[in-house]
Amino acid sequence: MRILSITHQFPPYHQGGRAKHIQNLFRALTEKGVEIDIITLGDFKGPDEDKDINTHLVNSPFRVDALNKFYFMYKARGIAKKLVKQKNYDIIIGHSTDGALLSKFDVPFVVKLHGFRASWMHLHENLTRRLYYEFERYLEKRVVNRADAVIAVSELVKNDVEKYYGVKSEVHENAISELFKESFDSKNRGKDIDLLMVGAFVKRKGCHLIPGILERFAEMGSIPTIVHVGKISDQKLYSQVRQELESKDLSEKLKSYDPVDREKLCEFYERAKLLIHPAVYDPFPKVPMEALARGTEVVVSDKTGGYEELKERTDGIHISKLSDFPDKVYEVYNRKESAKPDPKAIRSWDDVADETLKLFEKLSSHS
Repeated sequence: MRILSITHQFPPYHQGGRAKHIQNLFRALTEKGVEIDIITLGDFKGPDEDKDINTHLVNSPFRVDALNKFYFMYKARGIAKKLVKQKNYDIIIGHSTDGALLSKFDVPFVVKLHGFRASWMHLHENLTRRLYYEFERYLEKRVVNRADAVIAVSELVKNDVEKYYGVKSEVHENAISELFKESFDSKNRGKDIDLLMVGAFVKRKGCHLIPGILERFAEMGSIPTIVHVGKISDQKLYSQVRQELESKDLSEKLKSYDPVDREKLCEFYERAKLLIHPAVYDPFPKVPMEALARGTEVVVSDKTGGYEELKERTDGIHISKLSDFPDKVYEVYNRKESAKPDPKAIRSWDDVADETLKLFEKLSSHS
């Protein structure tokens, strides 16, 4: 099978959740003999592990994300036209809105949605950014309506697509690297981290709720420490949280660490008594799955996609409304007995690749 993919997010130029998702899925597909051409944004190619993926780069002259994105979409349209003339593709797949400007080809077109723009519009108070997301919503509606099939990464995204656009999609759940499931010498690490948060320090991940969580414990007299591991993407928010904690004499109860490699991250997961993920909107994050795979229970918000379904397959998942999140964290943290998550319940990229191929083969056989 031969696939053409369009995404402006792909390593090494991008290292975010969507980029790593696509990279891991495509690595699994190439191992199954799938030939992949990918049009992506960047000025140099990725690691040797991706040498089997034919990469076609768009080097943007801009340094603003929105301008990069639209410049990429315009250039990708022309590159795709040339490639379709040269090769016989079975499937063209666009990720989120990246394929919205493509011409109509006699090849099945699939859209994979890693999130849903309408669901995080309210997070942006900046007028310019809100206008950008309004245009993204227009592109999103355009691309899902012209697609032959839509893949959503969780029921949360699937339900939103049908609610707002009247388009049905099928869910292909997220997965994690096998490294997080592998056993290695833990050196008898104890549970010396009270509460762990992993990911970018932004409002969408619920970082603004940190003071409220600690205050809930302060009311009862015993206050745990929250350890945050990840990039401080929103410096303004970080300063506000720090100031609020200082005003309540809780500043020492938040410790921050820069991003770490995967093996070190495994150590953080194993040392944590509880991972908390109070996301305001997160379509299907891998962080709670990684923690579960290392044997640590998680508390996630009900705005976190995928975990209602995953909860049916393993213990150790606690879901809460955002308004009740501090209470839920307090309740789970202070339980006498903890649950034991089952790493086997968490899907591998090989599973996702098989599911993807099944859909692609069905579409190509009817084209």
